[in-house]
Amino acid sequence: MGRLIVGLTGISVAGREEYEPADSFSRRVRQRLRDEKAKDGARYYTVASAEINVLSKLGCSEEDHVLLLASDTPVGKACAELVRETVKNEFGAEGEVQPVPGLQMTDATLFRRDGVRNLFEKLRRAQAKAQELGLDFVLNMNGGFKSVLPFAALYGMTQQAPSYYSYEWTSTLIKLPALPLTFDWDRLGFAADALIALRDKGIMQAHEFEALLPGHGYRDDPLFRVLIEEDDGLVVPSAAGDLMFERLAFEASTSQVLLSPRAWRKAKGSGTEPATLEALAEIRDPLLRAKPGHCERYAGKTNLLIWKTTTGSWPRLFYWVERNGVHVAEILRHDEYDVATEGKGVWREEFDGDDFHRWE
Repeated sequence: MGRLIVGLTGISVAGREEYEPADSFSRRVRQRLRDEKAKDGARYYTVASAEINVLSKLGCSEEDHVLLLASDTPVGKACAELVRETVKNEFGAEGEVQPVPGLQMTDATLFRRDGVRNLFEKLRRAQAKAQELGLDFVLNMNGGFKSVLPFAALYGMTQQAPSYYSYEWTSTLIKLPALPLTFDWDRLGFAADALIALRDKGIMQAHEFEALLPGHGYRDDPLFRVLIEEDDGLVVPSAAGDLMFERLAFEASTSQVLLSPRAWRKAKGSGTEPATLEALAEIRDPLLRAKPGHCERYAGKTNLLIWKTTTGSWPRLFYWVERNGVHVAEILRHDEYDVATEGKGVWREEFDGDDFHRWE
């Protein structure tokens, strides 16, 4: 199986070459690489660049695809293109360069609010793409600004993505261990509306954010507090908050919704209400599912979880969650769910042995 190897890129490929004059930069660096290879071919990969050093140790080949995340600077983009060329020439692997907006070192606020967030987003999209294409997802931690490394490492270790690092010019390859951590969506369900609004807007007035958290003193909640930052009356996601949003997007984009034959007939039936389609789309999102629900209304009538759309009172989706996805057993319209639960109720055991089908 091939791999999608995602790497941060810096300027080590340039050696001692200055960026200016810019019009001759790439030519001068290519000459440096040729000279290094001719001087000591055995050590060439080690001295070519930090990125090439690790890729060689990972056994990069034509079966792999390499995504290079560049800083939002002219020299960063130019160096990433030179690394891409070298990857193709030396390993036969196709490469792609993607600059990360805001990832620079001259504006700390821009770096924190845009650069880190965009880095997490690009890593998440790459990981989802690898899963979609059936490729192994690997992080190459060599390269890029030193201040970016902790954020990339945090992403890889909490997302259980194999992450590799080699210190400077050494021959030792270090694999960073995965951390058995995840987000407790049920714990955050009370704040779903506020967090979703903050995710969509990126920055909010503090009073606007507080209005979506009625009766909750979130400033005194140490677990929730680490997800946001406040400054001059504004609320923005913290680095942990940005990481949470990307984890949420990854789970929502890769989660399968599986329908029982009964639910499938209703979802595919003529005249299916837009609200049903909306509910089937929303139920992928673990934070939305964690919002205070309506299960208590049906106590003694079902052992399934119940979901309704965020914009209406119907339909009701009766479901359970397993590792392979969200299993929707029953879909009941507004005029059905009270009648259905007044009788024998809706129980998971009814659907044991049913062949659930994936809903696209």
